[in-house]
Amino acid sequence: MAGGFKRSKWFGLIGVLVVAALAIVIATTMGRNDPIPTLGLGLIFAVIAIFFAVLSLLQRSDLELAAGGDRAPAAVLATLATVPNSVRWKPVEVSAGQEGIVVSHKRGEQRDWLCDLWLAERLAAA
Repeated sequence: MAGGFKRSKWFGLIGVLVVAALAIVIATTMGRNDPIPTLGLGLIFAVIAIFFAVLSLLQRSDLELAAGGDRAPAAVLATLATVPNSVRWKPVEVSAGQEGIVVSHKRGEQRDWLCDLWLAERLAAA
């Protein structure tokens, strides 16, 4: 998953600067003598809305690529929703790659490995 969000990261960083520049250009050129610059404000709002729409689409596709491309993240989330709610899962970190699924603990403790195996098998079946 290293470098999984390159497209959306660069679009977000550069896009903010482009949106700011477009907003400045629209604000300085439209509605100079208009007491209610509705068209200018509408255009600025449209530019911001388009930016966020494209950014969310890029982030969604990057998330699907990071999740494995062919697997739907919805299936994994649905599987996690069936896992019983317990404080036992708080120190648990799950990562997945081409080698498989790894369930590890944040604090370094490795007890209840059978529960970790159960969680990994459930996620692999999703």
